[in-house]
Amino acid sequence: MNFIVNRAEHEEDWNFFYSLSFETLKVHRKPNYDQLVNSNPDKSDSELLAAHRKALKEYFDFESPQARVFIAVNDDGTRCGYLWMGERSNADYWDFQKPQWIYDIVVDPRFQRNGLGKILLREAEKFALEMHRDLGLNVYEENTSAINLYRKEGYLIKCIPMSKKLPEEVSEEIIDGYSIRELSEDDADAVRTLGLTSYHNMVKYSKDIPDDQVIIKYDEYLEKINKIDGNHCTFVAESDDGEVVGFVFVGGTTFSDKVGEIYDSAVGSTHKDTGIVEALIAQAEFWTSTNNMSILYYLLHSYDDITQELLESHGYTASGFFMEKDLARKI
Repeated sequence: MNFIVNRAEHEEDWNFFYSLSFETLKVHRKPNYDQLVNSNPDKSDSELLAAHRKALKEYFDFESPQARVFIAVNDDGTRCGYLWMGERSNADYWDFQKPQWIYDIVVDPRFQRNGLGKILLREAEKFALEMHRDLGLNVYEENTSAINLYRKEGYLIKCIPMSKKLPEEVSEEIIDGYSIRELSEDDADAVRTLGLTSYHNMVKYSKDIPDDQVIIKYDEYLEKINKIDGNHCTFVAESDDGEVVGFVFVGGTTFSDKVGEIYDSAVGSTHKDTGIVEALIAQAEFWTSTNNMSILYYLLHSYDDITQELLESHGYTASGFFMEKDLARKI
């Protein structure tokens, strides 16, 4: 079976895109579908489809020059799948440029196992190259077939959203030879040095940025987070001889007053196997719990000083993966 991929332009293309997106929502994204139903009580299926279409249009600017919806059509003109992409809506603090982002890729179940996902991906990569940007996406942790496809196509795991529902009793952790305390003014230079080393590795994951620009960007980030409103705290790990060897910056989130977030953390390379990482995580959990938050969230970078395995051993779970393919360097 042969396929042709075209940009969505005609009303029939858009009707197909919204309809398949809605059916996918019902089957594979039950929480999102339930939210749609609860927001539109006593509505028929066609009315829910209309509400879904309206919500997508309000969420995303499909007219943006960076946006594309590609439709795959087979030999007899049947629409078989779509890929929706555009500039990512936000950038993480280690990104110097927002990547192109695949918001959704869906193949009609009747046409699966024909290599159509790969065909749509290749079309997306062509457009990302035109934009001189890398291409990223979010994939659910349980979607192993998609993860395997992306890996084969050269996508690497860049970030992992991880979270933990905290127990009712949360305690601090004590490590021989070290102490954990709140940040003081005298710690600023040491914390900056630790954070900059970690930040440099994260930036280099995606871009070959000159070191002086990395320093400027990190200092801008520090200035920004130091002005964050709301409840937050930075804790440092100090050795018995007075050396600051690590830190964790934890605070609340804008989307829920019950969820805390680790904004930033770093540990010196010679202290990573001493238990300091675990102690700083425990301190972040203790702070989160004592501030009446029941969940702690962390967007873990692949080059972070904390590892996925360590977090999982302490009860954290991954909801999915942010994967990215290096395209911009190849231009």
